[in-house]
Amino acid sequence: MIKIKNDYATHREYWKSKDYLKRLFGNNVDAKSAVVQNLLDTIDSIPESPVYTIAAYGSLLNTNDILRTMPTAENFRMGHIYGFTRIFNIGTLGKGCVLNIQYHPDTQKNVICNFIDISYEDLPEYILREGWYNVEVLEEDQYYDTWEDVNERNPVLTVVGDQHIVNQSIGIEPQLNYLHLCLTGMKEIGGWQGVRQFLEETLCFSKEARDYVSVKQWLLTTDMVDYMITNDYSKR
Repeated sequence: MIKIKNDYATHREYWKSKDYLKRLFGNNVDAKSAVVQNLLDTIDSIPESPVYTIAAYGSLLNTNDILRTMPTAENFRMGHIYGFTRIFNIGTLGKGCVLNIQYHPDTQKNVICNFIDISYEDLPEYILREGWYNVEVLEEDQYYDTWEDVNERNPVLTVVGDQHIVNQSIGIEPQLNYLHLCLTGMKEIGGWQGVRQFLEETLCFSKEARDYVSVKQWLLTTDMVDYMITNDYSKR
């Protein structure tokens, strides 16, 4: 289990200090810049806790990719978030789309996620890593955690794409190496059940259909040779 220090609440003041902001953003950091203020505002919107649980549905499905930015991460397990669907709709031309979630009217509709526990110390790094997204605190009826110790209910955080970024991504197909990263992570966390749900229920834009279709349908109708020539990932 994560070792808890007694001073986690005082870190909110430390995170506002010039020394800490220099560590995150470099010596020339502007404490009044939009990116710094967004970080601090997001931290203030999240309840104080020694440990947070992250409901991850994209690159953080892959446990090998987590420790790069969140070294305290542990206790990876499958969980569900309700009232959402997974969709590729965050991206830019030439770079492909990455994953987002969007609200669904059916509150029983669920997305299989990687539930990850992190210490409060990694909270700013998590927020910065998910810079295209808004961090949201889930209500208890919005998730199911398979962690057995229900008495240790940490705040459960997830991210929803900033609408400005989403609006720029219409017509862009998935980034293939990113899709592979997510699928290998999903197999590790959710097994073949998770992989099937991901392929059959995750939406992405198809240039052939000129609409959003399931990832499974997109893969079946996409000329992978042509796709790989057009989208060269060899240098990424």
